[in-house]
Amino acid sequence: MEESKEQTIKRLQEQVGVLQKRVGYLEKLLDEADISYDKDYNEYREDTNNAVSDQNLKESQKNQGSRIISETITKDHAKFFYSMFKGRTDVYSKRAAKPDAKTGKTGYYTQCWNFWKDGLCPEKRGAQIKCADCANQRYKQLTGDDLMNHLIGAKEDCSDVIGIYPMLSNETCNFLVFDFDNHESDNHLDDDANTGNDWVEEVNSMRMICSQNDVGVLVERSRSGKGAHIWIFFEEPVPSATARKFGDALLTKGAESVNQKTFQSYDRMLPTQDYMPAGGLGNLIDLPLQGKALREGNSAFERKKI
Repeated sequence: MEESKEQTIKRLQEQVGVLQKRVGYLEKLLDEADISYDKDYNEYREDTNNAVSDQNLKESQKNQGSRIISETITKDHAKFFYSMFKGRTDVYSKRAAKPDAKTGKTGYYTQCWNFWKDGLCPEKRGAQIKCADCANQRYKQLTGDDLMNHLIGAKEDCSDVIGIYPMLSNETCNFLVFDFDNHESDNHLDDDANTGNDWVEEVNSMRMICSQNDVGVLVERSRSGKGAHIWIFFEEPVPSATARKFGDALLTKGAESVNQKTFQSYDRMLPTQDYMPAGGLGNLIDLPLQGKALREGNSAFERKKI
């Protein structure tokens, strides 16, 4: 039989009475133990939310690969992929097969037809020279097969990972990337992984800034799984200097709008230069959705807050 309104009120009042007695008893125990319980509720709620956020982060990092839907990579995938992530095609880099013995980090090497060839490659005979200054330089062009290999990710040493140069030869770019990976000199983790979880809040704040300003973005969990890249795409190539000014405005003005005091894990924007350095190519960025990392749930895009 359904209880009346009066019965419901009486039952709830009795429950409140019981809870008040329990609270009183617990407060008495805390007083006897000289433990303060007058902490501001908002501070308590913030601490609780942070604890939950940390726990959710730990849970989300477990078996990340289970979230990825397996799909056979085709040439159509590669074509569509490059229609989004368009950098230079006349030159590109690949990830090294082994980390550097001194730093423990894995670098990228510009692909050249004469690399390590006797009589043609100065590095083969121990000369310290930049590829841009080499008289025998013959850069390889980026091909669809290179992109296919990147997306498939068959090599266990990840030497099929592609790095592209976002600044085009005419000093324009098709996208801007905010890098939230720790590139400090004392960070000895491969792929510049962050050592803590502060980057998560900062990336989510940056996503909110872009949303508030009607700027569409893609948020990529980086190869390490402990950092992120935020990608902004342009409908047509824009001068790199203009793109970077736009990015600076988002960072400085946007941070004020969400009360974000600092971006400790933010490292840089790519392109990293306003203009093409003399004899150089500018900084590269590794392409996302790399097969091996993707199977582990990394190098993937997050649809919601991390």
